[in-house]
Amino acid sequence: MSSVVGEWLIVRYWREDSLVVPIASTQPQIEFSADNRVLVKTGCNSVHSTWTLDPGNNISFTAPVQTMMFCAQPEGVMEQESALASALERSTQVEFSSDRLVLLSDAGDVLIEAEDDSSDAGEAQTA
Repeated sequence: MSSVVGEWLIVRYWREDSLVVPIASTQPQIEFSADNRVLVKTGCNSVHSTWTLDPGNNISFTAPVQTMMFCAQPEGVMEQESALASALERSTQVEFSSDRLVLLSDAGDVLIEAEDDSSDAGEAQTA
């Protein structure tokens, strides 16, 4: 990938005060479309927003909108969803390569780290 456009598998995200890995059975994804829409699949509901990216890799998102289905299982999925929406909204910078995308805060803290999800080899890739 030569841009953020595409499907990315979220491997870590900011929750409260540290980076955590997603709940194993949920496999959350973030999808950036060429028409500047973004969709986060959280393992329960989805988060929708739009994005803009400038040449300096500063990224901004409109206020995210979430679907509102209650999900009791797996345990913690609702908290994961809320944390992912918050991380997306706080993101102001992006770093990306062909197989990795990182959304960062103003202070440079990693908020969402994701890997290329365009092939079925996603988890088999090594750095």
